[in-house]
Amino acid sequence: MYEDCLSSGAELLTPEVNWEQLKDNIVPNIVFKGVSFENLLAKEEAFGPILGIIVVQDIEGTIQKVNELGYGLQASIFCENIERASGLAHHFDVSRIHLNMAPSRSPDILPFPSARKSGYSEQGLVNSLYFFSRYKGIVCKKQLEK
Repeated sequence: MYEDCLSSGAELLTPEVNWEQLKDNIVPNIVFKGVSFENLLAKEEAFGPILGIIVVQDIEGTIQKVNELGYGLQASIFCENIERASGLAHHFDVSRIHLNMAPSRSPDILPFPSARKSGYSEQGLVNSLYFFSRYKGIVCKKQLEK
């Protein structure tokens, strides 16, 4: 994804990564501006400290492109008009939308949902308790018939 963004002309806003000198599997934050929907960073689900900024003008076309990607963890909308951003958020088929905020993990008291190619599940404290529990249904009649 990193090399794909560089070769397509996206602008690297953070220091260049020297992959051979990384220690302890710690990768620094990576931010690209000028990413397009054709870049791997936009088309594939990235798990790491890498962010691609896509600046758009055509809102309806953008919603369609984002929804066609098929991934559904999180998205962010940055907009001067928060009411407009809130209205747009309902059209994106992702589990969580951040308005004027970067995507992040929320407190464990809130569920962290996922959808579509990202999986259909929720994470969080309550969901973790369910994961480590086993349900059993018991049906009874108060008195035996004689």
